[in-house]
This record gives sequence, structure tokens and C-alpha cells, in this order.
Amino acid sequence: MATLIRALDTHVRVEYAVFHLVGLGDPDGPGDVDEPMLPEIVLARHTQIHVRSAASEHRPSVRMEAWDAEPAPTVAPDGIPAWDYAADLRLVSPTGIVSLVTLGGKLVRRLTIGPPLFRYGVRLRRAGGAAASDLPQFSDARGVETYLVQTWPLEDVFDAREYLRPSGAPTGSAGRDDEGVAGGGGQGGYEPSAAGDWPSMRRPDSDTGRRTARDTTRRAGPRPTDTTQAQAGSASREFRDLSRVTPEEFARITGLPAPAQSSPPPTVTVRSGDPEDRWRVPGVIYTITPGPREELLEAHPELARHPERLPADFFTWPEDQRQELIAHWRDDLAVIDALTTPTEPRRQLRRTDFAVNPDQASPGMALRAWLWLDPRELDTVRTGALRTGFTAGARDELSGRVFVSAIVTALLTSARGITVRAASTVEAARLLAAERARSPVR
Repeated sequence: MATLIRALDTHVRVEYAVFHLVGLGDPDGPGDVDEPMLPEIVLARHTQIHVRSAASEHRPSVRMEAWDAEPAPTVAPDGIPAWDYAADLRLVSPTGIVSLVTLGGKLVRRLTIGPPLFRYGVRLRRAGGAAASDLPQFSDARGVETYLVQTWPLEDVFDAREYLRPSGAPTGSAGRDDEGVAGGGGQGGYEPSAAGDWPSMRRPDSDTGRRTARDTTRRAGPRPTDTTQAQAGSASREFRDLSRVTPEEFARITGLPAPAQSSPPPTVTVRSGDPEDRWRVPGVIYTITPGPREELLEAHPELARHPERLPADFFTWPEDQRQELIAHWRDDLAVIDALTTPTEPRRQLRRTDFAVNPDQASPGMALRAWLWLDPRELDTVRTGALRTGFTAGARDELSGRVFVSAIVTALLTSARGITVRAASTVEAARLLAAERARSPVR
């Protein structure tokens, strides 16, 4: 029975009756910018699907679903008698991620549907087309039209000769023929994988190392504070805490002069993040109230895990732009969560740590990293984010650093660097096959 892996509900701004689903396409279809620009309803291009709405400008509802197998037929939403358009396609996803994009190229939302370089079954349904056609030419109406996009993996279409091939490099093997590699076909001995082997296809109820807060509390045992309080209680029966008595009692118990009572320091309430923070006066007790950043993280605690930092002027942005960035960050984290477990080590690398341009690799794709490490890191690196295919090469005698290589999987590319984890077996197999297929004959 098919299992729903993950789903996303949103709205998209239709411009000139068109929006795009980027990350699914037909390699044999028209180019992404070739004619015709306006499809009848759906047109699958090389790497994207063009969808034509029944209205010129509005905000239809879009639901994207990622399944592990073909799901049962879905009925139309409540209040709508039936779907008024249906398309069933077999398309390739080079990235394993589908992005909802406006005609003008603005990213709306994105969803991980499974492993990259797989062929997928795609079911697209529409309802409400007749009602949408009655809308005025320019409308802000939401949900008049509804789209459902369901995907499920069919087969591995990895090509070792094309994997991460630099732009402008010749197509095909760089010198090794089919007989020089086990398996032939110029695939570097690669055996097609099953979708279930990939981290992105973990079922929602699978054991991924996640534990609920209740489980964590129950297994943690007595809290250290309980012991501390018990010790404090037993001590209080034998010793009197003189820091808690009045000056008069202190003088009576010790026979010393009563300590002079100084006036309490002034208390000032300030807001966290205020520009006046740098002018705080020493000796003054400041009561810090939550600022905009703390309030944002309280409303969206998951954003604290994002590798990037909020722009300095974020809280001066218009509300719709702030919400757009928050949605994109949440999608980034959803992609990372789809590819990793909470306890899996991660590392942030620089672009210069890769021999190929890391922008060529979408999240979930393996690359080889080359970097200099301090010798103290070598003891822990074999259990961390560099453990797959880890090899130590040359040692620089002046600095003591060691030049190493490892196979990592990209999770997120940001201005601060490339977030990676150790590549899984199936991910690393593709990179190794590509290296064998494109290496010169020795």
C-alpha cells in the first residue's frame, strides 16, 4: 500500500494565466524557453512543467504530495463535484525537489519528493476551472481554482557520464571504454538503485533516531536539581544561612556590627536588540524584555536551526517580504530534515573545498570534498560528516595540517557555505561510478 511521505499546501500567484513546477521535466520535450510559451493546460519541458490556469491573474490553491508508490485515485475537494482536468505523466527529476515558481521566476515553496535523477509518476488534477474563468482579469481571489500534484518514484535514471559534468566539458566517457569498467555501458559499474534505499524516502513512522519530548524526559531519569534540592534541605537542618537573615539577626547571632544596608541599584527595563544597548551604565540592573528576534524565534523556534543569519534590516522589511523569507527558511529546514536524522553529524564547508562547482549539486547529491584539516580533527572526523570515503593524503610539514578527501552529501547551499553530512552508501555509489566512468585509461 502506498504511503504518503510528505505534503505541502500553499497558494501561487498566477501571472498571465501561467505558473511553473520546476524540478520535474521531460528530457525529450521542448526546451525550458522554447515555443510554445503557453501550453493548453500542461506542458512538460526539459526541467519544468508549465501549467496554464483558467484565469489570468489570481491565487489558486496548490497541494503537492510525495508518495513512495502510486496512490489510490483522489476525489475532488469538498463542494466540487469532480476534477475538471487530469494529466498522468512520467517525468524525470534531476534534483528530487519540486519548486513552485511564478511565471516571473519567483520561488514560492518547494518540496522534497524523493531521490534525484529518478523517473517519477506524476498525477496532476485541477478543479474549479469554470469558476476561475469567471474571475476578472486581475484578481486577488484565493482558492477559486485548486491543483493537486502527486508524485512517486519509478526508476533510477542516473547517467555516470553526465553526473556533475562541468559546463562545457565533452559529453561521454573521458577515455575509458565499456570493457574497462565492470558492468559496462559507460556507467562505471553502477547498479541502478531502488527508491527505498534513499534517505529522502524514509517513511514517516520509520526509526530515524527521533524521540518525543516525553520519551526523552522519561528516559533521562531524576533531574540533577532534585538531588541538589535534597542536599540543600539536609544542610539547612544543621547550618543557618546567614545570607538570608536580617541585619539585626546577623548582629545578634555573630556579635558583629550589623551590616549597613545599601540602597538597591537602579533598575531599568530595556528591549533586547535596542540600539541603546551599547550605552548601558555599569552597576545598573537591566531587566531585558524580549525583542523582535526573540519574539520571532518564539513563534517559529525551528528557524534557530537555519545555518544563515537573519539580515540586519530584516525587521524593517514589509510584512509580506518577512513572511516570504520565513517560508523559504522553513522549506530549507524541511529539505534538511528529509535528508538527515536529528543526531546525524553535519559540517559547513566552503565552496573552495570542492573540486567541482557545488552549485551543480542539489540537496541529496554527493560530492567529493578536498580540504586541509588540523591533526587534532583526524581523531574525530571518522565518525563525523567526513567519514564516508575518508582518506588522508599529503601532510604539510610547516603547518602540520593534513590534506584529506571525503565524500559528502549537500544539504543546503547558503551565503555562509555548504552544509553537508557524510554521504550514504547509495549516494556515494553514484559519485564513485562517475569518477570511474570519466577517469582516463591508465
